Amino acid sequence: MRVESGLPRDSNSFLPPRSSQLLSPESWSRAGKNLVTSNGLHHKGTSPLHPRSTSESSLPTIAGNRGGLDVARISLNSVEDRSKLEQRYSNSIGEPLVSLSNNIAYNSDASGEVKSDAQPTVSLAILQREPQFPPRLMDTRSRSQTIWRRPSERFIPRIVSSPGVENRAGLSGIEAQVKKLVENLKCTSVDTQREATAQLRLLAKHNMDNRIIIANCGAIVFLVDLLYSPDTKTQENTVTALLNLSINDNNKTAIADADAIEPLIRVLETGSPEAKENSAATLFSLSVIEDNKVKIGRSGAIKPLVDLLGNGTPRGKKDAATALFNLSIFHENKARIVQAGAVRHLVDLMDPAAGMVDKAVAVLANLATIPEGRNAIGQEGGIPVLVEVVELGSARGKENTAAALLQLCTTSGRFCNMVLQEGAVPPLVALSQTGTPRAKEKAQALLSYFRNQRHGSAGRG
Repeated sequence: MRVESGLPRDSNSFLPPRSSQLLSPESWSRAGKNLVTSNGLHHKGTSPLHPRSTSESSLPTIAGNRGGLDVARISLNSVEDRSKLEQRYSNSIGEPLVSLSNNIAYNSDASGEVKSDAQPTVSLAILQREPQFPPRLMDTRSRSQTIWRRPSERFIPRIVSSPGVENRAGLSGIEAQVKKLVENLKCTSVDTQREATAQLRLLAKHNMDNRIIIANCGAIVFLVDLLYSPDTKTQENTVTALLNLSINDNNKTAIADADAIEPLIRVLETGSPEAKENSAATLFSLSVIEDNKVKIGRSGAIKPLVDLLGNGTPRGKKDAATALFNLSIFHENKARIVQAGAVRHLVDLMDPAAGMVDKAVAVLANLATIPEGRNAIGQEGGIPVLVEVVELGSARGKENTAAALLQLCTTSGRFCNMVLQEGAVPPLVALSQTGTPRAKEKAQALLSYFRNQRHGSAGRG
């Protein structure tokens, strides 16, 4: 498949191949010292084609929208205004937050797998696509459940709104307006449906009270039905309205319970580019609920998400990567993601020109925890680019990459030799001294493994 970054399939590494000459453990420390400068790593022979850290500086959290994908964080800013949200994306496997898109927080457990972590400072770049509004913040509740809210909404009850007396008249007016719009959703006129979905889409972007009112007026089931609309604009309005409504975690459950997953997958397969992007983002938002990770994975969403990852618009690719990352937290989905061919696209997207290095590494780190994932990474040329990220990536990218390499090396002698031949030792030494706490831990564990393997081989000789 053609990758929209325009980069050839065989561009697996950021830099020209390293010397295959292995360094002895005794030289590791010297190599490390040579690499460390007052600012961090000193990279000899760095190619101008591979900037120090062209990854998203930080992978956002679970909101996968128009930002970069940080495994630690993904932000869900205004669903319709992605340009303002694309600046934050942190990706990481360890304590540091990883952005997958704009701001989602993730942590890795002892196995090295990246998991979502509740982070009060997560932006909502993915969920709200409407312009002119600042990113919402994620008010997290548990490791697997998050509520996307603006700062002013953080303490509003989840289902029942308690507005001040002065606001009740206004809310009553909104409720009357929404009830009328819901009636219009039932109308057989395409023009009426298009206008009603457009207005609900805009109302759903404004604040949590509107989202609660729209849900309480019964709009969700009719919006789900209109995902099948043959009218392109109606379908775009509908999927975006559902995306905005899903910022509220009770609405996430209500949308899934209204059997929205299947029609969302259909939109993902056959909709316009905008509809596909917002469908992927909606699936991501719904997957914040643990049960929905299972439902989405078993409903056939992974293959079209992988197709979007490989052939979508830049925003579509980021939304797909964010959704796939979140789905990969559920173990059963990992094999599905690998079997759908995601690893090849993820390796392609690790080229800095694609602007998705951290997001791609975050997903690969989770896939590296299963044999099928490790084999695919090796077969698709992922090892050279992973080693490059250890040397030149962002802090989060290095952390996730070290975890992935640890999985690869400790389970396969062949992959271990490939990693060594790519010259991984010097950057790992530097990372073990200057990285984040979790990156240091992973790098030190990997260097210790190399050392033990070498001593074991010498003893047998």
